[in-house]
Amino acid sequence: MKRLPLILLVLLLIVSSTNAVTKYALAWEFPWSNPLDAKQFERDCLNARTCGFDAFAISLWEGYDLASVEMRLEVAERLGFPLCPMIDAPNISRERKATQVKQAVNQFFGRPGCLKINGEPVIVLYLVSDRTPSEWQLLQKGLPPCYTIGTGWFHDVREYALLFDGFAPSPLPKDVPDFQKTTFDYGAARAIYPNIVPTLLWQFDNTPVRSVIKKQIRNLPPLPLVIPHYDGQTITQMLGDAQLCHSRIVMFNSWNEGQGDKSTSPNERTAIATKPDAQAFVGGVIKYWKNQP
Repeated sequence: MKRLPLILLVLLLIVSSTNAVTKYALAWEFPWSNPLDAKQFERDCLNARTCGFDAFAISLWEGYDLASVEMRLEVAERLGFPLCPMIDAPNISRERKATQVKQAVNQFFGRPGCLKINGEPVIVLYLVSDRTPSEWQLLQKGLPPCYTIGTGWFHDVREYALLFDGFAPSPLPKDVPDFQKTTFDYGAARAIYPNIVPTLLWQFDNTPVRSVIKKQIRNLPPLPLVIPHYDGQTITQMLGDAQLCHSRIVMFNSWNEGQGDKSTSPNERTAIATKPDAQAFVGGVIKYWKNQP
């Protein structure tokens, strides 16, 4: 009987560890910002880890530099900081898209530096609305077992979310008229689509918006969505939404793509990688999110 409390404690620890949910904070990384500088990429990985990121999603555009990505995998494997491929080539033909995916699978899957979720290698598919749902279903049938995360706009959720293991919706660029009146409720969305992956935009692209996107926005039906105002608190509000909907993955756009925002010079890189204050801020909110039950 004296050993019973110890046995109960051991059982409690086993149950607790079994029920523990691993959370993943992923940041998009763009090789064109630093093609072949291994020392710089090593610093990026170490700084990202300090912030609380668990992996980089490496942007792979059509015809990307294989050597640049191979360097990243080698650095990641040496540091123990995993990567996953992000197929960043929307609006190309079905055959070229399939070739792009196959090349990424061959380069990443099976490597110790490839991020795994639920024991399966992760692949991110950027802006999936460039293909029909049936085309994505066909393409995924040809993949080895893997954890797929599709990305798209908020209005793509209904049609595409359940095609993938995770779906990461983003707002359209804020220069669209009445953009700040558009809303997205992650908690409500996740109640219907349990695989929703919140995408957190700590910076905002002020690139001129094409007229076709403006027209598309005007023609959209009303949606029950909520985007916080861009008042400097957006990332914390979206993390709050992520916590409320119990998401185990969040995507950050981005680590090193500096496209500028209206609080800085258009020529100044505003990516997390280049701003220590941003790293401190992002690290704080990731730590807060991960510490929540």
